[in-house]
Amino acid sequence: MKYVGTSIPDLLSVKSIFTVLQPDLSNAYTKGPGEAHDFPEIIFIDNGRHTIIVDGVDYELKTGQALIYAPNSHHISKYASLSKASIISFNAD
Repeated sequence: MKYVGTSIPDLLSVKSIFTVLQPDLSNAYTKGPGEAHDFPEIIFIDNGRHTIIVDGVDYELKTGQALIYAPNSHHISKYASLSKASIISFNAD
């Protein structure tokens, strides 16, 4: 079988990866003041549902969905239904 690729523009260039986490986003994890940092971060929901507030806006993510936080965006977990996620923080150009 021959695979055919699709060309995409260079929208993001990852220079280095700071962290790769796979936390259990239980209710205990969702408490706290939130955080902001000077690098972008991607959260991908592996299983379940998770609500995240980014700069005051609620985003409900479901299995298979992802969200990218821009640098210096304040983000906090609001609600998790025993979800599992992958979180990657990185340096981008």
